[in-house]
Amino acid sequence: MESTLIHRNLLRGQHIPKDKCTQNCMLFMIEGELLINSDEHPGTTLHEKQFILQAIGSKYEILALTDVSYICLLYTSPSPRDISG
Repeated sequence: MESTLIHRNLLRGQHIPKDKCTQNCMLFMIEGELLINSDEHPGTTLHEKQFILQAIGSKYEILALTDVSYICLLYTSPSPRDISG
């Protein structure tokens, strides 16, 4: 599979333990506040309309500070059609 798009809802206080990215991960916030803790983004709080990239091999964990809705795009490399326009 080239890429995967996942929509997730988390309730306030839900925690996703530290995990290693096996693909690039772009996380797009729809609503709420989410705490991301990783080597690249330690203690970063994401709000509505913000996004973050976690590269292959990075480790991150997530904590929902409020009820949260977000979209996660998982991909290994950009598609040639995405690069050429």
